[in-house]
Amino acid sequence: MDSKTISAWGTIAVSIVAFVAYLTALLVSYFLKNETMMNTLIVVAATNATTVVSYWLGSSAGSQNKNETLSKLVAPSLTKSI
Repeated sequence: MDSKTISAWGTIAVSIVAFVAYLTALLVSYFLKNETMMNTLIVVAATNATTVVSYWLGSSAGSQNKNETLSKLVAPSLTKSI
């Protein structure tokens, strides 16, 4: 596997672990009838959703696309000079 594939699987794995941890905490707070904890978790979920959207549609995704474009442009010029 190349580094891009490994990175993609890493992103998916971290996302799944974070979601399961959040869901577990939410269920625990529900069954313990802890309203304060549940309200806090809902705010945390909203904040994390904003972060995820910003990553995929914002500066981090643009930065990754820029790096890919630069590597495609630089790689051919390096092979020509050798």
